[in-house]
Amino acid sequence: MAVLLCSTTAAFAQQRVVQGVVTDSKGEPLPGTTILVKGTTTGTTTGTDGSFQLGIPSNANTLVISSIGSKTQEVSIGTQTTFRITLSADTQTLSDVVVVATAQPARAT
Repeated sequence: MAVLLCSTTAAFAQQRVVQGVVTDSKGEPLPGTTILVKGTTTGTTTGTDGSFQLGIPSNANTLVISSIGSKTQEVSIGTQTTFRITLSADTQTLSDVVVVATAQPARAT
């Protein structure tokens, strides 16, 4: 029993929490932005106000931040726990967007 408790405590001690806000170049929040620990599947998405909170392994070094229409950015974690991240627009991605419209013919009655 004592061994199990020690192992559980050690596992929790290896985690830490980072938080922050992601905005665009105009300072507007970017909801739905993906925040991942580089090289893992550990991640989250930002809320409607662009904020996020994420539990990460203590050995994590880099966050990868991506959002549709913005350039992906990598941020070094270091000892920092709070981040303010600004993503710039990816004009190449935006020029590749195609809009498709469909119409249905009216029925004669």
